[in-house]
Amino acid sequence: MAATTDAQGWVKVDPTDVGTVPFVVTAISPTDGLEKVSKKLWPGTHSFAIGHAPVVAQLKDAISDSGLPNQWVEVWEKQASGAFAFLFKQKSDASGFARFDLPGLAQGLVYQLRAQPFLQAVASPDITTPGPHVLAAGKLQVTVIDGVTGSPAPWRDVLLLEKQPDGSLKGIVDLRADALGMLKMDPALLGSRPYVLRANSNIDQSLKYSQEFVAGGAFNFQVGNPPITARLTDHVKDIPITNQEVFAYEKQADGSLVWLAKRITDANGLAYFDVDSIAKGKHVVLSSKPFGYWVSSPDITKAGWTDFRVGRLQVQVLDGQTGLPRANQAVSIKRWSAAGDHATVMSVTTDTQGWVKVDPLDAGRVAYVVTAISPTDGTEKISSKIWSDKPYFFAIGHAPVVAQLKDAISDSGLPNQWVEVWEKQASGAFAFLFK
Repeated sequence: MAATTDAQGWVKVDPTDVGTVPFVVTAISPTDGLEKVSKKLWPGTHSFAIGHAPVVAQLKDAISDSGLPNQWVEVWEKQASGAFAFLFKQKSDASGFARFDLPGLAQGLVYQLRAQPFLQAVASPDITTPGPHVLAAGKLQVTVIDGVTGSPAPWRDVLLLEKQPDGSLKGIVDLRADALGMLKMDPALLGSRPYVLRANSNIDQSLKYSQEFVAGGAFNFQVGNPPITARLTDHVKDIPITNQEVFAYEKQADGSLVWLAKRITDANGLAYFDVDSIAKGKHVVLSSKPFGYWVSSPDITKAGWTDFRVGRLQVQVLDGQTGLPRANQAVSIKRWSAAGDHATVMSVTTDTQGWVKVDPLDAGRVAYVVTAISPTDGTEKISSKIWSDKPYFFAIGHAPVVAQLKDAISDSGLPNQWVEVWEKQASGAFAFLFK
């Protein structure tokens, strides 16, 4: 039944079954506009108080200090076990305030205010008296910045990590930035443990980490960098090399290289690297092994396009009699010298098609020669000068010139004698070749 109190605040009624079952009285509190419920009532006189001095929750942004309107603020009651039980909630007004009539305070009960206007819930300390209580939310606010555009990155997914005492990072919760690229957070142990954000690069999906956040405040988290876009190119054919591993290294002050990342070239021979080294003023070196031998790029000092050209010196070794490629043929790459004392720079082996595709130092700026042992006479054969502009073909193992050295009178062969080869010059003179 519904009833109205008299001039003295009394309600005197006789509901059905009075004395047999208990009843409660409810009324709307003028303090918070919420319905209050009395304890169980049996026949007799009782008092029921409403409109107590309010607990005034002020929900506000911890950084801007502005009130947060139209947000649910909850009241939880502390149980004998120490756990909290939800009681009721109401929305904050235009200034971020919410008022609560908590009659249990007069009885020694303990309450807690909770709200979640941003990504994580916040809670007040235990409340034992009426009056104002500030509930600050968003104590750690981070703007996610797109490393390529330099602008805020709306709706970016990130992972919040908590640094453990042993230094490891423990994933806490997946978060998503708002339309302004903002993350407004309230990590549970902020101030006693550092927190870190992690996100994937949009360029190459590599993991990017923020600074450590040891206290509240407003920060930026730049995800990624302008990328190094490398095309792996066959230098002689001038075509991209697809589906090939390319490694990126950071060059140290002593010239040593520290591994950064590995990518595989796409259908256009492209590999993308989002690395922090360039922004730190470091040099980056790319390395690949497209033709069976490692080759490194020149130092890369800025982001953007780089044409990583490989196979600057390409030689196919052919059989001098059949014209077919000589697979698995050992050859030496030598720096050409006018004096003929060509210096060996690398020893390699031809592939199944007789090709050697290498990148000796200064290829394209100095000439080289290729040498190999002829299967015909077992002597070293030397190519002509080779530059890096086009493929070169080098034949060994031609049909032999067979010299038979013998005694002109006895007609017997003469063993263990030097036999020399001389080449006729344009002048008609002969020049010694080998013996």
